[in-house]
Amino acid sequence: MEYNLLDRIMDEDNYGNTSAEFLLRNLTKAGQSKLIKDIARKTAFKRELDTGKKNFISAKEYADELESRIRSMPENLQDSFLRTEGFNDNVMFNNLEEGFFKPETKETVLSYELGPHAYIHERAGHNTMDRLKIGKDRYIPAGIYTESQTIPHPDASIEENLAEAFHSDYGKYFTHGGQPWDKNRLYYILVDDIKKFKGFDKLSDFDKNRVMRNIIDNVGMDRKVKGFTLNGHDFDYQRGLEENARTHITPEGSIDEDKAVNAALSTEAAAHMAEMLATPNANEFVSLNFPEYRKKFLSIIDRDKDTPTPEKFIESHGKIKETDKVDDTPLERYRYFAFDDSGFPVGFRSKKKMFEFNDMESERGARNFMDRNGMFDERTGKNGRKLTLTESETDEILKDIKEGRRTRRTMFYVDKNGNMKRVYVKESENK
Repeated sequence: MEYNLLDRIMDEDNYGNTSAEFLLRNLTKAGQSKLIKDIARKTAFKRELDTGKKNFISAKEYADELESRIRSMPENLQDSFLRTEGFNDNVMFNNLEEGFFKPETKETVLSYELGPHAYIHERAGHNTMDRLKIGKDRYIPAGIYTESQTIPHPDASIEENLAEAFHSDYGKYFTHGGQPWDKNRLYYILVDDIKKFKGFDKLSDFDKNRVMRNIIDNVGMDRKVKGFTLNGHDFDYQRGLEENARTHITPEGSIDEDKAVNAALSTEAAAHMAEMLATPNANEFVSLNFPEYRKKFLSIIDRDKDTPTPEKFIESHGKIKETDKVDDTPLERYRYFAFDDSGFPVGFRSKKKMFEFNDMESERGARNFMDRNGMFDERTGKNGRKLTLTESETDEILKDIKEGRRTRRTMFYVDKNGNMKRVYVKESENK
């Protein structure tokens, strides 16, 4: 039997909009567990497709690690991250050495070489903090001598001055009378200090290096620690965020002088904390060594507790009963994959089953399109006239829309070397 990741089980009587059983609005615990698995797989497949690698083994490894890190998050951070995934799927992978979230356009760009920790850094950190901010972006329209421009409002971490929470836990130890530290000396003091933190020994070697880099980068951006900019985000980055924040200072606004000065540390501290809270076995390390920093970050995340879950997640994953088994069949058990209309991969053990799914999804997509848009009306030049099942042209229009979706859907099989090969629908197949 094929494994459809996107079971759509609707049960309005037991799982209504206000039910306490839902961790995300309208999703049960089982539904959320399935959603995490789906997002990890979707992201892993997109990474391979965007960059032209098409390596199934790499996709599996990336999906497994990303899923593990999402499941390591505290519940409120996990909920908020999943909402971010639903509100904005504007993520692109490339083969360059870069990783960033662009607040002007809400785009996330990630190098193929960057691991799942970087995905969480940008999405659970920067993208989520941008989504949760109170202030609004400013749009400056084009004039005779100027181009149109979006001035992004500082994110929620800057509004809440998260930098101060980090400094209260750690940065104050490296402030001494306002005199600059010797850069190299402070760097090695920090390395030796962090290695002695409780819980550090429980991290993997990779995560030890990541956590150390995150903390040292924070210290480097702490304006109260004079003269230390050896590691991480440089002075130009810090100055750019500060200047942007200053443009939003108003007497009644959410940004003041102190928050502007701390802008770079606040926003990166949020992304670094998101990374650390998504690190397996890191709970003790973070809780014992950075209690105020952790508490403040999660209090900002709690701005999100009443946000409704995006409708497309409800449509894609349905309302799954707690008693329903979540299928944990390993990814490598499947040779064939198709993508549903929301971009989630669905695994099958036979080409025939994959084509059947494609046909079903194409039919569903065609009908949904007609429900939303109606048909093109030549008299008005607009969509919107609804067709009924009794009209003679309905079946023909649906057939055309379905055929277009059926032939365009992305489908792959995995060869014996773990490479993903495209499957093309032929006219004689899947009708």
